[in-house]
Amino acid sequence: MRSASPSGPGWAAADVDQIAFDGERLHFRLLLAAHDGGITLDRRFIPSTNVDLKDVWACDGGPMPFPHYIFDFVPDPPGPSDLLQIRAGEWFGVRHDFPIFIAGEDGGNVPSCVDAAFLLHLESAANTPVPFRVMGSLPAPRYETDAGRP
Repeated sequence: MRSASPSGPGWAAADVDQIAFDGERLHFRLLLAAHDGGITLDRRFIPSTNVDLKDVWACDGGPMPFPHYIFDFVPDPPGPSDLLQIRAGEWFGVRHDFPIFIAGEDGGNVPSCVDAAFLLHLESAANTPVPFRVMGSLPAPRYETDAGRP
């Protein structure tokens, strides 16, 4: 799932892979590519600060966003070791676990598949937030077989 490329120097393209959904958190690897002069990012990737969840839909294409929790984190400002510069043509990847639902507080209404829209906020002033989407499904249930024995 690729993001659209904004015009102008110093923009980023986002892609995701290694996606899993466990009913509470969406796990994925976020891959960023730098173009036209490079980008600077906060390598901590803090939810609601650097990576912002905008909406969550059930994968069945329902007309409304699915109710979900918004978690607020108030981090310290990034220090020099938190900032990473990526030059044009380079990639950076990071595993991310993003909380979406809280077990027992959703009324048992967690969908088996979610389609989540995110915005990535970069530290570089020339960059606008980079939109990306992640679609993840609960693992299929595993059934034990008894090989026909009662």
